Amino acid sequence: MGPALYAYTLLIPIFCIYLFLLARSLFLSEEIAIFAVAISTAFPLMYGMWRNVMAEFGITVAVTACLYHLIRSDSFRIRKHVWLAGLFFGWGMLWKISFPVFVLGPLMYVVTRRYFSLPSGPAEARSRLNNLVSFGAAVLLVAGPFYLIGGREVIRFAASSALATQYNE
Repeated sequence: MGPALYAYTLLIPIFCIYLFLLARSLFLSEEIAIFAVAISTAFPLMYGMWRNVMAEFGITVAVTACLYHLIRSDSFRIRKHVWLAGLFFGWGMLWKISFPVFVLGPLMYVVTRRYFSLPSGPAEARSRLNNLVSFGAAVLLVAGPFYLIGGREVIRFAASSALATQYNE
């Protein structure tokens, strides 16, 4: 447990970096971004609760990083950020099966903004398809093996958690 907690503390600076980058991208201000990081790191959950509920902080890092790369992908135009968004999406799926709930709205906005406008030519249409496939491939690269091997158990657990039993209530 000790080594896992020490390894887990690496997520704190990663979260701070991605939160800074995300806030700077959204508000176009380094001052606001630094303020967002300062406020977030002042939360007791940052240093206390994450030791007990590890998945919650890990999924926070994955959501923050995925959102940052979705914004930086310029509506799925910049392949490097499309890949990184897909990698963090897959990594988030390893933390928790409910991960898509946290990024589905922004992901659908980015995808519809790009894919429901008319392409200017066959090269752009091909680029759109390639980037969408790249995103899916990155997700499958990271989360695919786990869900391929343990998918039945995950579905079984999700189904049993949804039942109205005395244990679940």
